[in-house]
Amino acid sequence: MFHFDDKDLKLVLAVDRCGNISEAARAVHLAVSSASARIGELESRLDVRLFERRSHGVRTTPAGEVFVRHARKMILEAEALVSDTERFRRTNTALRIASNVNALASFLPGDVGRFMTAHPDLSVTLTHFSRASELLAHVALGESDLGVTASPGDFAGLRFLPYETDRLTVLCPLDHPLTKLHRPVRFTEALEYEYIGLTSDFALERIVEEKAAEAGISPRIRMRVGFYATARLLVTTGVGFTIQPAGCVPADFSGAMLELDEPWSLRELKLCVREGTLATKPEVGLLIDSLRECSAERQKLHFSAQN
Repeated sequence: MFHFDDKDLKLVLAVDRCGNISEAARAVHLAVSSASARIGELESRLDVRLFERRSHGVRTTPAGEVFVRHARKMILEAEALVSDTERFRRTNTALRIASNVNALASFLPGDVGRFMTAHPDLSVTLTHFSRASELLAHVALGESDLGVTASPGDFAGLRFLPYETDRLTVLCPLDHPLTKLHRPVRFTEALEYEYIGLTSDFALERIVEEKAAEAGISPRIRMRVGFYATARLLVTTGVGFTIQPAGCVPADFSGAMLELDEPWSLRELKLCVREGTLATKPEVGLLIDSLRECSAERQKLHFSAQN
């Protein structure tokens, strides 16, 4: 009788979805060499080819498609089994949240803290992901119970719900020429000045580079840093300007925060979850309701402040 390792099953599902062993390995937190060896060993044991290797990735064979279908059922049934039996022995439920950097640096911690105060029997693990594709794969594979992402909302097996809206802003020194405009700043106007960028693993930095390329302008990068807080500190010392979501900027920021006048500056944060998770782990549904209630309250306060 064959024994199938849970890690192998999730790896096969990831390879089938990604069409690439390297991307699949990252999604399930394995080295590429280890992932390739696992696939090879599984194929050897089954004596069938699950994937056809090509110069640019892999393609799932007919035998692989059958394996994928059954693997998905096995994972869901195993999770249901664990969920149904755990309620008889656990006194503390752990919820796992995968978040992008923006949410983790702004609204999410406070919203989660409020939920935990109301549910002292629950514990939460917050993990941040710089790449949306890896975050979504983590949730789809059941490695996280809930995801918070700015992804458009199209990923097989996941349900997306609106959470929060944030806007990208231009941060610059108080005496910066952009502050003399006395109006929202166009992206091309900001690019005339020295820019403090983020490292390439930030989704926001990839957006900035993409929009600069569309405009045919190379940003005047003065420095790259790996933290929002570091970029803000450099802004206040006069090094240059940077771009960050308004929700990530603390109230005591001593520079200028200017509105970015671009249609893509509005960021829609969404919650993503597997339907199966809502059925087997009802606490996740309670968390979703709580997060969305916090967002609705913020919107009411914002509307009241404007009127």
